[in-house]
Amino acid sequence: MRRSLSILARLTATLILIGCGIWSALALFYLARNGSLAAGAAALTVPLALWAVWGGRLWGLLPFALAGALAFILFFNLRPSNQRDWANDVTYLATGKVKGDGLIMDHVRAFRWRADDTAEPIWRKRVYDLDALTSVDLIASYWMGEPIAHTMLSFGFAQPDGRIERLVFSAEIRKEKGEQYSALAGFFRQYELAIIAADEIDIIGVRAQVRNEDVRIYPLQMPKATARELLLLEVNLANRLAARPRFYNTVTTNCTTVPFQIARALVPGLPRDWRILASGYFPDYLYELGAIPNAQPFATIRNAAKSSSRAKATIGYANFSDAIRAGLPKAGLF
Repeated sequence: MRRSLSILARLTATLILIGCGIWSALALFYLARNGSLAAGAAALTVPLALWAVWGGRLWGLLPFALAGALAFILFFNLRPSNQRDWANDVTYLATGKVKGDGLIMDHVRAFRWRADDTAEPIWRKRVYDLDALTSVDLIASYWMGEPIAHTMLSFGFAQPDGRIERLVFSAEIRKEKGEQYSALAGFFRQYELAIIAADEIDIIGVRAQVRNEDVRIYPLQMPKATARELLLLEVNLANRLAARPRFYNTVTTNCTTVPFQIARALVPGLPRDWRILASGYFPDYLYELGAIPNAQPFATIRNAAKSSSRAKATIGYANFSDAIRAGLPKAGLF
């Protein structure tokens, strides 16, 4: 029995050492001055640590512990900043304020995209009538298979001429110029979190037409008071990020977990679900909760939600937002 327990303890220690060793090597790769060299050196300490555990030479754990401590210090000493040489599409963070029944938004992005890294940079100041809030839509843009999607919230405001003006909030990484997104790097404090407010012809157009992503639009149903509070929570989060930056994290602080955290503020006790991490299935989760009208099977709703072909066909149209919603199931505020 004692021998069995000893073997079990060593096997457990082996798994822990391997996991910690991988984390330390990756952290040093992204955070150390000579990342590749530091990561390689950290990786070499893992076999030595395993030999120490199985051979009873505990001094062999020292290099492993030093590598881990250095990775830990570098990771937790890193601080987010709003002062970097940002890429053009995240030069500004969304900020807003409420004045009476009006929402005044600074830095609403209204780019006209020609390529993924080429666009006419247009930033607008917009005013929205909170009493005219008439719709909320979930936008899910699929770029890496069915399990992964970028999720956004679009708020619609009725205009005196009958149009619906829409404002989209998107939680994204705030890239520096020349920087590329990496899901792995997103675990190691390589990007700040950004809340972007944008026109639909910008933020849906670039994903559907330029990046060729599979964009799906799901109209949501909820009380009007809840929709208004959801909108203001988005604005408050944007304001807090502009004042106090935070790091993006691939799993814990991303484009889906941010809207979910806002929703939990509105509905305390909202159950956690694996589909928050597998963001491509987040619409299924909302369907089960009843936020997406469920009078039809979800497969039918999902097919109707696919809007990329309509977006490509109407990218230059003044009624772009209406055109991409052709055939969507009805929802709305009550």
